[in-house]
Amino acid sequence: MTVQTLIPTMHQTDFSILDKMNIQTDAIVVNQCDTFSKEVFEHRGRQIEFYSLPERGIGQSRNFSLMRASGDIVLFADDDVRYYDGYEEMIIKAFEENPDADMIAFNLDFKGGTRKRTKIQKNKRIRWFNCGRYGAPRMAVKLESARRHNLCFSLLFGGGARYSAGEDVIFANQAVKSGMHFYAVPITVAEIDDSTSTWFEGNNAKLFYDKGALFAAINPKTAVLRSIRFAIRYSNLCKEELTVADAFKLMLKGSSDFKNNR
Repeated sequence: MTVQTLIPTMHQTDFSILDKMNIQTDAIVVNQCDTFSKEVFEHRGRQIEFYSLPERGIGQSRNFSLMRASGDIVLFADDDVRYYDGYEEMIIKAFEENPDADMIAFNLDFKGGTRKRTKIQKNKRIRWFNCGRYGAPRMAVKLESARRHNLCFSLLFGGGARYSAGEDVIFANQAVKSGMHFYAVPITVAEIDDSTSTWFEGNNAKLFYDKGALFAAINPKTAVLRSIRFAIRYSNLCKEELTVADAFKLMLKGSSDFKNNR
């Protein structure tokens, strides 16, 4: 069993990102920039495919690498992750100990951020109602399972897309709905710089609008109830600018616009 790390990034001018991230597996790097090229080489005895592309959008990068992946297990990365030594062995062992798992979420050590993150405390099965708690850089999936269920990332959601985030939530939701077995394990494979984000600009109007669109994309029937819960939960963080009612209206608008523009 092998692990292949899929790395989306932007504007890289050399290959130093591999050492920065402590890559110890085969990997596919998709570097969004202003040129087009492909380079294949070895790094620490592992094969690296390094693509430079002019396209934009995190979904584009993740799908591009997923289509070209060849490892038994693919690990979705972000370029601000630094993996711990032996992370390949940790991931393989987790799949061996959960033989029916198609996809597994791992812990990350979040550094420098203030937002609350879900900490996996025990080995458990993830269902449709809680699969949105785990971002892409925490997820690894068996490549054969992903292809058998025709999984891909939305091009409408995520950094560089129309809606600022959520491509990984939709991916996980589709995986669970398709019948794939998704587990969470209390194993920490990396640390991530959580002090900055390419998409998160605070709890502003766009956040609530985009969340409404995301809830409609996941399940139109439950979008209103999810919006009420989210508005109440998060509006107090921006109460000087938005009331609960304001936040809820923005989410309803985002949900409605998404449904009408499908």
